[in-house]
Amino acid sequence: MEEEIKQKEELDKKILFFKLKLQQRLDEEYKEKLVEDSEKEEIEGFEEVFETEISSIKYYDEFFLKTKFKELLGLNEVYIVELRSGEKTIYEIYLKDTNHKIAYIDVDEKIEFINELIDSNVTIKEIEEMNEKNKIEYFEEDLEKLEEEYPEVKEELEKENYQTELLNEEEQIDEEEKKDEEILENSELNTQMLEEELGLDNGDIVSCTKVILNGKDNLFKKQVKEAKDFDRIYLVYVKSSDSFRFVGKKVGEKPKFLESVEPSNETMKQSIDIDSETGDMEYRNIKGLMKIKDSKDYDFSVKIGQYGCIELESLRKDESSNKYISTKVETTSQRPLENQKAAEKLMDKRYNKYIHDDVENFEDIKENEGSSIDVNIRDVAKGKEEQHVREELDEIDEKEGKNREKSLDENIKKYYYDE
Repeated sequence: MEEEIKQKEELDKKILFFKLKLQQRLDEEYKEKLVEDSEKEEIEGFEEVFETEISSIKYYDEFFLKTKFKELLGLNEVYIVELRSGEKTIYEIYLKDTNHKIAYIDVDEKIEFINELIDSNVTIKEIEEMNEKNKIEYFEEDLEKLEEEYPEVKEELEKENYQTELLNEEEQIDEEEKKDEEILENSELNTQMLEEELGLDNGDIVSCTKVILNGKDNLFKKQVKEAKDFDRIYLVYVKSSDSFRFVGKKVGEKPKFLESVEPSNETMKQSIDIDSETGDMEYRNIKGLMKIKDSKDYDFSVKIGQYGCIELESLRKDESSNKYISTKVETTSQRPLENQKAAEKLMDKRYNKYIHDDVENFEDIKENEGSSIDVNIRDVAKGKEEQHVREELDEIDEKEGKNREKSLDENIKKYYYDE
């Protein structure tokens, strides 16, 4: 009896881990679709994007499929997932984990297997009837209950995602870039090289810092589309023009000034700044304003700070009030701190569509409780309609892994895992 309970608990945790990982991928796809379709809303016939939810997961310890040779293929540990998107219901079949999707069934029950040797002349009902005796089914409410019972499974997934992201970032750096990095990380050499290649006089660049572009969810790359054309982005202060400029550098090519971000101009504006260490928010004067061309939502604030280092902040604008919320951008002289992730999520339009409520909440707290009162990012976030942002505020160290679908080998034997 005790052994059966233990086996059931292990299976529940396995199902929950699979569910969380799959939901993570579905959420990422939904966010990407929102961004892609945000410019199409005015087009006639625009189809609304719905979040995809997991309705049920059927788990099979043994599973059989018919091949085109009329032979049965026996598999172990197979998941059939029922997905709901608006009024549409579709199915997906996975072997072992979310990286191995073996079939997709659309709303018309047309089935498509990744491996061409599997017989597609079958319906989802026929597949399930054939494997009925080995099925264990988890409905939506069962999955919710599992999340409450085993919170450690979510922690395990977050740890795996973090390790995966680190590994992926390391793999992206080749030997040529490493050699180039050694030179470019030397501040004095770097500045001299940039001056020479940009056609500036010696000593014209007074201060220089490099913008950190690592990470799948990097906010700078989302704001400045031009950044994708370069391996590195620098921010420099040019004495002769009395302005800050972004410079793009591609390995093996000369650097160029970014055209999509205007040089800095002095301003008397203010922003509501988020301290990326404490999460506290306070008014801050914007010394220099760098405008992103063709962007209604984002700008940059820049100045020379303590010890002569450049301080760069991202500005998120509320169109209705023309007010800003700001937070630090990660650079070589400005590293991310404890609340950086939460601050960036509040700033990012993909996660937080409107900041009008955030600005209003901050100003209301200051007005009602006194200007000296400390206001934290979590105080401002309370009551916001976009709950998926708020639920993640306390998970500031969460790293989003790069879940990639891997198709199975054409050889039918490759459906099996090596034990």
